[in-house]
Amino acid sequence: WQVGSQLWSRRHEFDLIHSFGRLAALAPVLALRGLPKIQSYQRAGLPWRSIRTARRLGRTSMQFTACSSNVYRDAPASDGAWHTIFNGVDLAKYTFRPDVGEDAPLAFLGRLEPIKGAHNAIAIAKAAGRRLTIAGNWVPQYRDYFASQIAPHVDGDRVQYIGPVDDASKNALLSNSAALLMPIEWEEPFGIVMAEA
Repeated sequence: WQVGSQLWSRRHEFDLIHSFGRLAALAPVLALRGLPKIQSYQRAGLPWRSIRTARRLGRTSMQFTACSSNVYRDAPASDGAWHTIFNGVDLAKYTFRPDVGEDAPLAFLGRLEPIKGAHNAIAIAKAAGRRLTIAGNWVPQYRDYFASQIAPHVDGDRVQYIGPVDDASKNALLSNSAALLMPIEWEEPFGIVMAEA
């Protein structure tokens, strides 16, 4: 509610409010119909009851976006407040390399949780006889997954875990890899790492 109260006290400073956080943060300004508001979502499992309330209070001042139309596929057909805005990448941040060495490793880049499939990437790399570099942050709630499915395979040679990466490290990882593996176990809304690769 701290964000909401700050939003209310500063409401006259904004021409538009674009939120990627919790919809509840917009609660103090929802009924201000002269102030356009956009709520963006990156994955399915939307809070439909809250969305209906926000639409009712904000009317045409409240719009919703998603990185894929699949994210909002369960929205009522009469709700014209949804728009698809695909994720994009700044190509200037990535170095295109048409060739890498024959021994270049495969890469996995993403959150280390079961649905992202890092364990599948390990199995694929081993079956292909290739090295694998894993980059990404492990999610505290999936600590056991990391400990049982990822860590036992990390040997610093055939399977290497480099942790979270910034843009420069991500560029180096992708441009020096033979391929990106993305063996997901869920219906990925967009998969920006594919665009980055």
